[in-house]
Amino acid sequence: KIEVDLELPNVISIPELMVFGENSISIIEPSKLILLATSYSHFAPTQYDFGISWRPFAPLLLSLDLNYALYSEFRNPSPYTYVELEGGLSDLFPIEEAPYPPDPKFRDILISAFGVEFRSLSKKHIDIDLRAGYTYRPTPVTDRSTSFNFVDSNEHIVSVGLGLTFKELLRILPRPMSLDVYYKHHFLEPRRIDRPVWDPIGSFEITGFIPHGGAVLITRF
Repeated sequence: KIEVDLELPNVISIPELMVFGENSISIIEPSKLILLATSYSHFAPTQYDFGISWRPFAPLLLSLDLNYALYSEFRNPSPYTYVELEGGLSDLFPIEEAPYPPDPKFRDILISAFGVEFRSLSKKHIDIDLRAGYTYRPTPVTDRSTSFNFVDSNEHIVSVGLGLTFKELLRILPRPMSLDVYYKHHFLEPRRIDRPVWDPIGSFEITGFIPHGGAVLITRF
């Protein structure tokens, strides 16, 4: 678990209030205003991982990964301000403690990922691997969470890849050199967020997708 706890304390001292000059009379005793602003950010949940791979025959490799993430640990990142007034002014201006930001009520989730790799070609100077994968991430945001404007939906991730391993290409690089290219497509299921009729934003629906690609070059010495 990772979480940044930010606290900004501040104390303001207010001197005694006097009247009538030399024959001054104290009408308000010294006071102290205590301010404390707190918030939480950069949250990453506690996670438990389990992974297994299986090669049923030489060219084929199968893998399964399970990740259990404790999103119920997530705390509302909305800032909370604590104000306390001590001394003479506290009798004139009583301050009620502000309520804490409501619990977002996230739930723990199980993320599953399946992958397959097939070596389609293996020659003296080159190996070619074909890869594909699928990941499902259920949303940690419950229906109760959406009332606090935490909006998310279930996510599906499909990926394909190609791996090229070059062997004995040059004398200066006697060990294999690899080039891996991949494409991933993230898709968020449509989800409707229902709001009361008096809500200024109103009801709405979310969905989305993220295309993602890349390449990795590996040289070995």
